[in-house]
Amino acid sequence: MQTTWIIENGRVVERDADELFREYADETTTPAGIGTRYHVRGCELWTWGTGGNFPRMVEAFDSEEDADRALADSFRYDFEHHPDAPTLYASEADALRALAELTDD
Repeated sequence: MQTTWIIENGRVVERDADELFREYADETTTPAGIGTRYHVRGCELWTWGTGGNFPRMVEAFDSEEDADRALADSFRYDFEHHPDAPTLYASEADALRALAELTDD
């Protein structure tokens, strides 16, 4: 677990980075309802494609661990490119300083 801090509703919140990234992952319709566009099948990274209608394998890996890491990387990419994603802070102290600067204005 990689810990990060964000400012949420005017307070500093500690979060697991991977869980936070997943919250901002691109979603689409799937046969099971709404889900993330990318998913893992064994050692393979798959996409549901546009509207969930065109599933295809994106890449095959040597292990499930490698496929899971690629999936996590795709979630991080989505987070980094999401217009509403919060700023990440490496430490609680950094987040508290940023919050103080925001509230001083």
